[in-house]
Amino acid sequence: MTKQSKSIISTKKWLKEFVIDLGLCPFASQPYLKDRIRYKELKFKNPMDGFASFYEELVLMDKHKEIDTTLIVIPQLSSSFADYLDFYYGCEDVIHHYKKEEEYQLASFHPKYIFQGEDPEDPSVYTNRSPYPIIHILRFEMVAKAIESHPDTESIPSVNIGRMRSIGLSTLKERLSKF
Repeated sequence: MTKQSKSIISTKKWLKEFVIDLGLCPFASQPYLKDRIRYKELKFKNPMDGFASFYEELVLMDKHKEIDTTLIVIPQLSSSFADYLDFYYGCEDVIHHYKKEEEYQLASFHPKYIFQGEDPEDPSVYTNRSPYPIIHILRFEMVAKAIESHPDTESIPSVNIGRMRSIGLSTLKERLSKF
């Protein structure tokens, strides 16, 4: 068994104790419980190397259908949300370049995540805050099945925002700091 990095251990704990336990994603528990989530720490010297590694993850998921979803953890992009977003959008470009947009979609998480036009101190931003920068690769077909099986996917964001605001900023900061 290979030793897991601190960022992977923290990400697994965050997924279970923050995302799943707080009910932020009604679709996360199944792949978690079935151990069908891949966790990959990405390190690179320049963005092009990072994009190549990201593409390798897509190829790996193409070959291994037992992987439902992958969380790519990128500790080196922790300090700048803007740099992270640049890399995230570059990964979206990789998906488009290789014509994989009907196979995969991405979700975004970062320790300093903020929605455009939102107050960074609004508890709502904690719906996308994580201990490390994460690019979540989701299989499009799984997302489609999850949407079909959920009675009201359109309400999930507003329910989550309400949940974060009811928990409160200080509790969320404290809770996230444990990962």
